[in-house]
Amino acid sequence: MSLQIREFDWNRDVEGWVAMRNLAWVKDPEHIPATVEDLRKDERSPWSKDVARFVAELDSRLVGGVMTEIDVKRTDRKAFMFGLGVIPEARRKGAATALARQAMQYLAGKGMERVESPVLTLMPGGTELLTRLGFVPVRWFSRMWRSLGEVPGDLGKRVGLALLDESETSITLLVRLNNEAFSEHYNYRPTTVEEMSYMLSRLRQDKVESKAIVARVGGELAGFLGFGIDPREIAQRGKKVGWLYQLGVLKPFRGKGVATSLIIAAMNWLKSKGMVEVELNVDDTNPTRAIRLYERLGFTVARKIVHFLRRLDR
Repeated sequence: MSLQIREFDWNRDVEGWVAMRNLAWVKDPEHIPATVEDLRKDERSPWSKDVARFVAELDSRLVGGVMTEIDVKRTDRKAFMFGLGVIPEARRKGAATALARQAMQYLAGKGMERVESPVLTLMPGGTELLTRLGFVPVRWFSRMWRSLGEVPGDLGKRVGLALLDESETSITLLVRLNNEAFSEHYNYRPTTVEEMSYMLSRLRQDKVESKAIVARVGGELAGFLGFGIDPREIAQRGKKVGWLYQLGVLKPFRGKGVATSLIIAAMNWLKSKGMVEVELNVDDTNPTRAIRLYERLGFTVARKIVHFLRRLDR
């Protein structure tokens, strides 16, 4: 048995990477099989220059991979490791450990001091591996869901709502609201107009029906919510589920019913499109305690994501 860890090669590894990823995550009921086209789109994203990929070859077959990210906008020398996966028949042969160690060595060589890595709790192997490598849990996130059978009425009569288009003016507005609403949140870094434009363009390319609404109180901008429907996810999971992607309320308007109005409007839209469930992700301990609002609106936790952290050896 010959195990080799090396950097990903865009000229020869694209098809092998996609096949490996789909096999590695085959037991995740929410994994949407990736395509070569998806990976090529990733290559063209504004974040591609920040991401490095490494692959594991076992007897010349690509059997695993991992990604790292060094966000140039961060000043705390913390990097990220994600997407660590090995195909089932190649597990317990040292590939995952070797990949993680290679990723950490690479990040340390780039001057990073810490590395953070998210793990789904339904993938216990990942939790055990990171623990063995000296990582410790530092933050918990929840995937929450709710039936759209009965959407509550909106009591926030003073909140004005409006759908946004994808004009440059609207994208600039979304960026401003996003950066102001999330400036105090965990792992915050400012979003640019280029990045927001790419995200919206990518949703269109992937045929996701997405919308964004803004809220005003007394004529002043108060918050926003992005939501939508991904036909590939519906086909993969076999149920009509919509998503609340990102909810942000500006600090002066929190606790005034703005978030509730935005969520109810989005749920009504999703229901009108035939969706029967809605899901979202939330940081369990974010500054706004948003998880409590979601619970009051009938959302319950479906699964957890844990972020692990480790200091890098230098």
